[in-house]
Amino acid sequence: MKRALVVGIDQYRDQPLTGCENDARDITRLLQRNWDGSANFDVQLLSSESRMVGAAELSEATSRLF
Repeated sequence: MKRALVVGIDQYRDQPLTGCENDARDITRLLQRNWDGSANFDVQLLSSESRMVGAAELSEATSRLF
C-alpha cells in the first residue's frame, strides 16, 4: 500500500498560524480512500493539535515513513 506523511502545524512559537491542522486532517481523509471507497494511502498524520511538533518528532515520523 502507498504511504504518506501529512503534517499540519499551527503552534509555532513566534508566529502561530490557523488552519494548517484542519487542512492536514482534510487532506488525510482525501488520501485514505479512493472515490469508490477502496483504500488508497496509509496516512500518518502529524499535527500540533495534540502535542508540540518539533524537529525530533518530524525526523522520527519521516524515518517511520521510509
